[in-house]
Amino acid sequence: MSRGTDDIRLWLVKETPQACQYSKVPNSRTPGKDDLIWTPKSIIEHVDTLPHDPLKEHPQHIVTLPLWFVEKHDL
Repeated sequence: MSRGTDDIRLWLVKETPQACQYSKVPNSRTPGKDDLIWTPKSIIEHVDTLPHDPLKEHPQHIVTLPLWFVEKHDL
């Protein structure tokens, strides 16, 4: 983790060439509209993919993001 960034656990819902849509909570907690966030790929510093059961959950990521984005979206 670099200065000015934070590592956040998120669940990948959708991906486009420009952005990733993440959920703040896993499928098992039934994410609502407020739990989903589009994250521009240009601000993602690093992503680690964790093991998951693809039949039950979206891929679980540890995403390194700027602090301003983490605070703005209450991550």
